[in-house]
Amino acid sequence: MMGSLARERRRVHPAQSLAFSQLETELGGRTRLAMTLLGADLPKHLQQFVGILVDPAYDDYQLAEIAELAAVTLNELQKVFVDARKMHGIVVATDRIVTAAPDVAAAVMADAQAGWRLCVECLGARVVVKVERDASGREGEVQVDCPLCRGRGEVYHVPDHDTQKTALKLAGLLVEKGPGVSVTTIAASLSRQAGDYDAVVSALDDVLYGDVRARFGAHALAGDALAGGSPDDVLADGDPDGSPGGVDR
Repeated sequence: MMGSLARERRRVHPAQSLAFSQLETELGGRTRLAMTLLGADLPKHLQQFVGILVDPAYDDYQLAEIAELAAVTLNELQKVFVDARKMHGIVVATDRIVTAAPDVAAAVMADAQAGWRLCVECLGARVVVKVERDASGREGEVQVDCPLCRGRGEVYHVPDHDTQKTALKLAGLLVEKGPGVSVTTIAASLSRQAGDYDAVVSALDDVLYGDVRARFGAHALAGDALAGGSPDDVLADGDPDGSPGGVDR
């Protein structure tokens, strides 16, 4: 079965036997130890150790006896187990990262684009419940227009340039060069030659915010925010056609 090692027993020092037994318990048992090491790149004598470990003929052997048969020291076993667990962790983590990467990229790209988003305060309900006290001093719940979206159920999202920069990096349009960022490629929709980051941001503003400017005029956007500090300040002024009360969605 294991050649000259078959059913051979070696005398081990009681302290060594105790140390190996304690390690076996702390690592979750012999089965977990074996399953971890089976996936590792091991030298020949450690492969022999794992082979004996999973052989039912050696179930009655102490871990210290098996280690003695394969000439494996306690420190060596600890190190190879740690290395194997690290590799397993890297594999599992990489799988989770790769699995989640498309959703993460999609979220970043979505955050890099301006547009109407569901209000996080009322979740589209347009109203929120608040507690008010009436004239007699009694408290009661009342529904009021959501203070964040002003009863629209939506808010206008304007991304900052850092978010846009991250999105461009994910798309391979920006590359780091020392402390600055330079453009290597620009999306065909921008119709620009390669240039610096500010030029791309200006082009992105035209693409992403053009509809806002068309509806509210050139004053609607100032830097990273709508004029007046929020979309509500612009929308409250009315539509370009003069209709009051904001925008009908």
